[in-house]
Amino acid sequence: LQAIKAKEKMMYPIEFEAFYLEYPRKVEKKNAFLTWKRLTIQQKKEVIVAARNYAKIMRSECREEQYLKYPKSFISPYREIWKDYLQPPKKASDDWLEKKLKEETNE
Repeated sequence: LQAIKAKEKMMYPIEFEAFYLEYPRKVEKKNAFLTWKRLTIQQKKEVIVAARNYAKIMRSECREEQYLKYPKSFISPYREIWKDYLQPPKKASDDWLEKKLKEETNE
């Protein structure tokens, strides 16, 4: 008889779950959590905001999941990638489209 091991479900803090819920790529959650634990309280707050903004930008660019950063890389306190996404995304694609439409109507 083979013993079947039930996979234990790990419980994560609510702040980490908030980040992971916002983040668009759902891979290596445990590794992301290990990296999360190295962040300061302020960094954790920033990371949650940045994850939301990053997700919006990636969706607006129709970026495929395979090209998104792994969560553990995004929140690394050594690389601080999240700092590039602290500001809400601009609607650059909409602005570009409006400008292009105006150019075409003026021709």
